[in-house]
Amino acid sequence: MKRLFWILFLFVPILAFAGKPKWIDSPQKYYSSDEYICAVGRGADRSAAESSAKFALCQVLGEKISGEQNVFQSSDSLGKDFSSLDVSVKEQVIFDKIVGVKISETCTQNEKINKKKTTVHYALATLKKKDAVIYYSSLISDFDTKISSLETKSGLESGTIQSVALMKKAVSLAQENECNIGILSALQGIRPKVSYINTQNVKNRLTTTSENVRVRVEISGDDSKKITSAFLNVLSSAGFSVAQDKNYSYILKGTIDFYSVDGSNLANDTRTGADYKYIRYSLSSLLSSFDGKDVILPFDCSGREGHTTVELAKSRALSKLSSRITEEFANALDDCLEKY
Repeated sequence: MKRLFWILFLFVPILAFAGKPKWIDSPQKYYSSDEYICAVGRGADRSAAESSAKFALCQVLGEKISGEQNVFQSSDSLGKDFSSLDVSVKEQVIFDKIVGVKISETCTQNEKINKKKTTVHYALATLKKKDAVIYYSSLISDFDTKISSLETKSGLESGTIQSVALMKKAVSLAQENECNIGILSALQGIRPKVSYINTQNVKNRLTTTSENVRVRVEISGDDSKKITSAFLNVLSSAGFSVAQDKNYSYILKGTIDFYSVDGSNLANDTRTGADYKYIRYSLSSLLSSFDGKDVILPFDCSGREGHTTVELAKSRALSKLSSRITEEFANALDDCLEKY
């Protein structure tokens, strides 16, 4: 027993003062780069170290995808210096989507940083390539099937707003799938093929689909044509074709009225004066199919504007209303397409 005591007495200090684990500096020696992607992180506590390791692994993937990596020095509130990764938007997206990352090793070290003894936690994050390739291959294939289905349905609805809504969803899925494709490309060294080819192709088909939708705008009471122009600009920005003739599938009809604050119509009002004149504007509009059977989007708004003359107040109201159409009607149209 006495001999065993001395053996233990001598062995414990050796363990206590042993150097840091070799996986910290050379993780590839323990986790082959042919089978794993791995990265080491550090932090003031274990949780921070594990998070840092996961971000570092995503940075490795991001570097494989974009070839860019930035490292900087930072200090926490206690003045302890740590090396951390400047995570770009690409790596943040990967971090949010990556599946299968494990924390395979952790340890705690006492180190001198700026001549101060500091406790530093380390963690090693690993991603098994084989498992990740299977997962992301399946995920990409699933996205590909959904996008192809949306494109087919859109083609069957050609010339309708529904066809545009379906293609917008296809574009959204293609953009989301780019991250999955990027991860799989980094894992296996080649870009996987998808039936839609790439996101830009889907965007091009959305443009063509939108151009097949012809919309006519008719706003009564819009003598200046500013309100009509505002609606046309929004519809054009959405990719729709503006119809000047009778060849259209949708029509946006509306009425605009201006009233003095006492309620009288301003059509023949020519009053002027030094005092401010206030008027109210009221717009009622509806985007529907050419026969009115399919109601797409009602849009109404009203407000009050003032100036030194009635005409200047009306001009200000027109400007305000145009701005509201540019922002509010555009947002309402986007929301409408999202709901299809």
